Amino acid sequence: MSAKTAWGAVSGGRLAAPSVRFCAALALFGIFLAAGVQDATAASAGEKRRVEIGLKIFRATLAADLNLVQKLDQQQGLAIVLFYANDRASAERYRERLAEPGGLLEHRLHISLSDDPALRAFSASPPAAMFITEPRLPLATLQSLKTFSARHSRVLFSPFEADVERGVATGLFVGARVQPFVNSRALRASSISLQDFFLDIAKKTD
Repeated sequence: MSAKTAWGAVSGGRLAAPSVRFCAALALFGIFLAAGVQDATAASAGEKRRVEIGLKIFRATLAADLNLVQKLDQQQGLAIVLFYANDRASAERYRERLAEPGGLLEHRLHISLSDDPALRAFSASPPAAMFITEPRLPLATLQSLKTFSARHSRVLFSPFEADVERGVATGLFVGARVQPFVNSRALRASSISLQDFFLDIAKKTD
């Protein structure tokens, strides 16, 4: 399926734009991210910068979800969960950053925080996607988040490359430039379909 066809399949769901604008926006987005590579790769303090860049790629990842309109909440917005293990204060800052207008999404984001890897408070009404805010989560914690993602067919995103290599469906990769990073096996396990153009520019692991 072509990028134009894939984007057209969801244009009626009030995503922000048709395929031409989407592709142009991602191209400009890539230029911006390339300029931020040095910040993103700086040790330790750069982890927070990596999360901030990840929030931008996260928005693009959501916009590329072909079934996004089926994941709207009762207010016709997108429920998002930011998962943190210990640092709630940073997660609060990331929530404020993610809530800022702009990007490829037209739908309002309804953002919650959780430190429960089983996301029990959301089992009856799953969010559209989950974002991991801290690196080096215990394997059991990561597995619980992955299980929720697969069970409910929801995007799980981590800005930390090791998490994608450990089975998180989507994230970011920092090399000569910053790219979306996808785990193809995790996407299949979660029955998540992303727009062709997005997958073409993403780094992939299986």
